[in-house]
Amino acid sequence: MRVWAHTIARVANSQAQQPVPHSSMLGYLHADAPSATRLIELLGWEGIAATCCLNRVAAFDLPSAPPDSLAIGDIGSFKVAPRWPTSGNWSLAVTSEVARLVGPQFAASSEHSDPHWRANIRLGGAGINACIPLSNSALMNRDLQEYPIVRSRAYAAIWASAVVRAADVINHYSKFAAACVDSFVRCVIPLVGSDEVIGSASREDALGMIYLPAVTRLDQLTECLLHETMHQYLYRIEECGDLFSSDTDSRDAYYSPWRTDARPLRMTLHGAFVFAAVAHLYLWNEAHSALELDAGECARRAYYRAKQVRLALDVVRRHAKLTKFGMAVIEAVNEDSLAIMEKVRPATKDRVSADELIGAHFGHHIAYAH
Repeated sequence: MRVWAHTIARVANSQAQQPVPHSSMLGYLHADAPSATRLIELLGWEGIAATCCLNRVAAFDLPSAPPDSLAIGDIGSFKVAPRWPTSGNWSLAVTSEVARLVGPQFAASSEHSDPHWRANIRLGGAGINACIPLSNSALMNRDLQEYPIVRSRAYAAIWASAVVRAADVINHYSKFAAACVDSFVRCVIPLVGSDEVIGSASREDALGMIYLPAVTRLDQLTECLLHETMHQYLYRIEECGDLFSSDTDSRDAYYSPWRTDARPLRMTLHGAFVFAAVAHLYLWNEAHSALELDAGECARRAYYRAKQVRLALDVVRRHAKLTKFGMAVIEAVNEDSLAIMEKVRPATKDRVSADELIGAHFGHHIAYAH
């Protein structure tokens, strides 16, 4: 399904440089009949929807019914319901942001409040152009993926404004970081955590899609948005060349300052890359006012994250066999973390507390570090 959608996307837009399918094109396909012919028809509809989404001005006719849920890119989906087998032609047309689907005894449009249309929630603002894909069953149905996600449209609408606000903070902090969010983040999903754990995540096989914590605290959302954006950035860097030589150990066997389980060296490097950016955010001289935090807390977080980055880089250097390209990435992260350590001035008690936390974590999981 993903290969098909990706192929259609490349044919429809030869300028596209996306190395894997756009997240809005990923969906689960419900085969409503045990027939190879019907499967081809359904794949055809998915390809047409992807093409319409990319062009924003397109129209197609097919002599078969679409799938019961037909996603139109990142704007939403039509709930067609069981319409097969149905004689007669069906047509799909997309003009700008308006989609129309017409068939025998069926007509629906995204332009109005239509019971057959389920819109996604748009996230638009300074430095962000994304959506919450409430219409996509593959991404928002707990039965189809493992993350505990929020599916309430009312909650997601409130949460969306908080994410846009976090993106605005990043836009004021760094135009480069904001450009990364705008370029690399296309699909954002609220992820339920707990009082003790605030989680975020990215899926490498769906570039552009990230999970952010289902909270509205500005500092947490901003850190996680920048964190996941930097994962997205490094995923794309990795598409340009190998960071590790082929004989580097790829087992989940190594220490990460952020985890209690053993990790592959690649993900320890990912952690260093993303948390160097987070540490730099907290070092920003306007961080305390923008994130609504005490200035001392910002200094403590910058120091704590930068020290973790230094420890992670040491693990990668000692155990990985890096390519020339990988060495360039490591050195860039190393220089950033050194610059942060030179500038940050946490209170003595905060520095001691951070060092103790890092030391206790390392001591408890030292078996992964050798």
